[in-house]
Amino acid sequence: MKTILLSLLTLFVTTTCFADQKTTVLDNVSNNGTGKIVAPYLDGALNVDLEANLNKIINEEVAKLVKKAGKNANLSYDVELNRPSLVSIMLKAEGSKIYYKGLNLDLTTGREFTLNDFFVKNEEVKHYMDIKDIIFDDDEVKYPSSPDGAYNNKISYDELIAHVRVGEAGRIFQVARLTDKSADKILHLDGAGLVAIKLASNPSTGFTWQIAPGKGIKEVGRSFNMPNMHDERVGVPGEEIIVFAVSGKGMHNINFQYKRAWEKSFAQSFKVNIEVD
Repeated sequence: MKTILLSLLTLFVTTTCFADQKTTVLDNVSNNGTGKIVAPYLDGALNVDLEANLNKIINEEVAKLVKKAGKNANLSYDVELNRPSLVSIMLKAEGSKIYYKGLNLDLTTGREFTLNDFFVKNEEVKHYMDIKDIIFDDDEVKYPSSPDGAYNNKISYDELIAHVRVGEAGRIFQVARLTDKSADKILHLDGAGLVAIKLASNPSTGFTWQIAPGKGIKEVGRSFNMPNMHDERVGVPGEEIIVFAVSGKGMHNINFQYKRAWEKSFAQSFKVNIEVD
């Protein structure tokens, strides 16, 4: 429970001024006979050892791809996803044939990340979880039909986001942080995303937040944060944090009622409107 609470609280925490900057990717240029190699190089990470390990992974994959493409082949790359601690890069080697390799690099672990790091494997999505050769981008996950081929197959985040691991979700998805002041206003999301709403609550009174999410919205996490009290009093009001996964273009809404489960009346009621563009 403590881990879940900390995960939800991180959705509201503001860190240092550089924390939200994208990962720095530089061109590392060299020659391959008459061919040109433009490989990615990571720089500026807080942990230089993890960064060095990721650059080693990049160099190894570049060498493998160039070897397949042959002498005089050209190599280039595209950054498909760039977040403060994650970057996904597509390598492309062009020789007698064209070869591709997707890399998903995690600057907090120094290794490649997978679908299983961010989504829960269950019956609904398990057929995706076992795909090893993937690449993340801003809108979807892609994978090839054959080894070294183009990543033409797509898995929309709309299909995955309801199965997200809440503690890791904010590293990939946009997270909108709301309170009850958002009542009757409209939040715009650029594609599938997460909405974390923080509400005053006091469960000791029997009152809890009852929700009625519309189509395309699923609750994926909830916890209660009790303020630090030195006199160990009970029944002190705190904050309830509820996280929703939102998917599907168009207008969505969530109705909230603060009430006792056994009563029809409620102490507070409001609606949040979310439009996915």
